[in-house]
This record gives sequence, structure tokens and C-alpha cells, in this order.
Amino acid sequence: MIDQTFSTIFHLQTKDGFNQAELDNACETPESPETAPLLGGPLECHHEDTKALNKRGGRAQFLKSCFVLSSGLFLLVVAFTIIQLGVLQQYVYYVYYKKYLPNVTYNSGEKQKSYCNNSANGTSAEEQIQNKIQVLASQYMIYASLALYIPPIFGNFFLVTLSDTFGRKPFIIIPIFGALLRSALFVIGIHFELDLQWFILFLLIEGTTGGLYCQITVCFSYIADITEKGDKLIFLLVIIEVIAGLGGLIGTLSSGYLIREFGFILPSFISSLCLLAALLLLGVFLPESLPPEFKSRSKRINFLSKFKGVWEFYISSKNGSGTRWRYVFSLLILICVQFGIQGRGNVETLYELNKPFCWNSVLLGWFMAVRILSSYIIGLVLIRVLRCCVSVEFIALVGATSHMAAFILEAFAERTFELFLGKGMNFFPKIYIYLKYQLMPVNVLCMTCI
Repeated sequence: MIDQTFSTIFHLQTKDGFNQAELDNACETPESPETAPLLGGPLECHHEDTKALNKRGGRAQFLKSCFVLSSGLFLLVVAFTIIQLGVLQQYVYYVYYKKYLPNVTYNSGEKQKSYCNNSANGTSAEEQIQNKIQVLASQYMIYASLALYIPPIFGNFFLVTLSDTFGRKPFIIIPIFGALLRSALFVIGIHFELDLQWFILFLLIEGTTGGLYCQITVCFSYIADITEKGDKLIFLLVIIEVIAGLGGLIGTLSSGYLIREFGFILPSFISSLCLLAALLLLGVFLPESLPPEFKSRSKRINFLSKFKGVWEFYISSKNGSGTRWRYVFSLLILICVQFGIQGRGNVETLYELNKPFCWNSVLLGWFMAVRILSSYIIGLVLIRVLRCCVSVEFIALVGATSHMAAFILEAFAERTFELFLGKGMNFFPKIYIYLKYQLMPVNVLCMTCI
């Protein structure tokens, strides 16, 4: 899945309907030396907007906005990890096992075992069926991912762009409503044992309303609205990422035990309650961040002009001609990193549910929790410590090396502790979190004069 930061960068490039030519005219300087900020204009052009953004009602209002936003995001991530990383993948595997191996019963409580048979007494026919189930589940998850993540690629451009005109809050609420509807339909579908094709439709409903990454993209825009540019903004964005990581940690751990004790319906229902709580919390207590003077800038919404502005941002050489290629290559690197980090989720789960591991829901929950703990919590602390003595580039190389080593160990693992060891030693998969926020104030956030 595409990283929320890529969407944020994509959005901030066309803020308030101004295209690249308007940016160049507004912030153009006689020279664009290599020492100038990457793709940025002079800081003086931001003075007026900075004063407008600082009119927020004081420190108390700022703290309230941060608390409400972070609490809502925490609930969103808990709900997402429970139903997407916990319920969906294991339920699909369970349905296919129930179809092709009807004699295998699902046990709750401490007696719950894995569906697959990893003993030496398993017949070749059973093994073939298990492999077939894994293939079918993998194919299904491909369609599920397409339904959930393809619509936001296009929808986020329009929804996040509209937030520049109508405010941030409505476009934080709309995706939450779609996720709540999806989660509620999951409860109904699991209870009545509907065909799995219905769940693709449920995922498509959430995808067309923006999904989790539209929520996070608009949340980042909200933070940029209420926070002055600089180290304070970077720190707040990283804190938001850590809070999201804690939500994922709680969601993955709880989903494993809930599935073991109660099956799939109760975790889906709890996910719906978390989304409902987030909807009420953000809908009632979150103040609008976009000032009226910003909303009045865009009298007409011209999506074609906005898309043209995005395209010109990447090909125009008027501003930052000697550094633009670095920005484009940075995005390509980010995409490659995300391909490895985000694309592994479905593969890992199916890999662990089948031979030679045959895990149950609790082990899966702990495995995902260790992954989140090592990357979001321990990793970011180590990055902060290393930043005092080594360069950011060196940290990036160490992070990439540790990530590759963890993947290699996981690929050749044959026992459970080897899989956990690979995740435990991988402290730096979220190195891009720190790096992107080091670069964003220079590459993107300084461009808010557009």
C-alpha cells in the first residue's frame, strides 16, 4: 500500500489551487543556487501565511486539538489492525479450510490449534489441500487489497484537495464513516456466513470513501495547519506516528486473544465500536483548523488545473532546477521501501498459518506486536540516540541493511523462534519516518506559500 506520506506530499504540492507556475511567480528569486533549500523559495514569502496560521486561540486550543486528533487516530489504528490484520486474513483462511477440510473443527479457548497439520502423520492429500487453501487465500487477499487500496489512490487526490476549500474536518469524518460501515457489514457478513465475495464489496465501500490513508493524510494536513514549521512540526509528526504504532500494538495483541476466545464476530464488533468512538470524538470535539481566509482562496475547484500543477512540480525547472532530481529520486526510494515494508503483511500471515509453522491467532498477534514494537518504539529511540553521533545517511544505510537481513532470516526460517528473532533484530524498518520528516520541512512544507 502507498504510504500516507506520499499522499501528503502529493497533496501539499497543490495546496489551495495554486499550480507550479504560480509558485514560481510568487517565490521566484534571481538565482537558485545549489545551497538554496531543496525545491523551496525564500522564507519571506511564507511570513503572511505563518501569521494567519498562528491565529488558533492560544496554547490551550492547540493542546486540545492535538489531544483529540491523536486520540482519534489511536482509535482508528486499533480498529484497522483488529479487523484488517487480525480478522480478515484469518477469517479467509478459516472459510477455505472449512470448505475443503470440513472435518477440521474450530476450537475456542486454550484448546485452539492451528488449522493446518504440521505433524509427520499428515497425508499427502491433506498437504495438497493445505497448499491449495493457501493459494486461494493468497489470491483472495490480492483482490481484497485492490478493493481497499486502489480507490484511495484516485479518491485521495480529490478528497484531500477539497479539504483546502471546505476545511479539514469533513474529510477526516467521511473516511471514518466508510470504515465504520465496512466494519459493521463485516459483523453481519461473519454472523450470517455470507460468501467471501461480499467482503470484497464491503472493502470497496471503505476504499471509495478514502480509507485509513486519506484519514492520515488529512490529519497530517491538519497538523501542518496548527503547527509552525520547523523542529516543533517534525517532533509532533513523529509523536503522531508513535501513537499510531501504539494503537497498532494494542490492536494486534488484542485481536489474537479475542479471536482465540470468541471467534471472529466479537473482534469485528469491537473494531466497529472503536470507529464509532473515533467518529464521535473527532466530530464533536475537534475544531476546524483551516482559517476562513484560506478557504476563500479557492472560489472554484478546478481539478484539472490542480493535477496539472502536480505534474509541473515534477518537470518544471524554474525553481530548484539543480535539486529537483533529488526530490524525484527520494520519492522513488520511498516507493521501493514501501513495496517491501507494506507488501509483506498478507504474505507473512499466510506463510505463518501454513506449514511448517501452523500458527494460531495468538502467535500471529504477538508476532505483529513484536514487529510494531521493534520498529515504531525501539527503532525510533535508537534512531534518536544514533542521530547524536552519526549522520542521517549512515542511519539510513544501517536501517536498510537490518531490514534486508530480517527478510533473509524470515525467508529461511524453519522454527518459530527464528521468525521472532528476525523481527526482534529489525529495529530500523521505520527509518523512513524520521528521514521523511527531516526532508519534508525543506522539500515540501516550506512551499505553503502556494
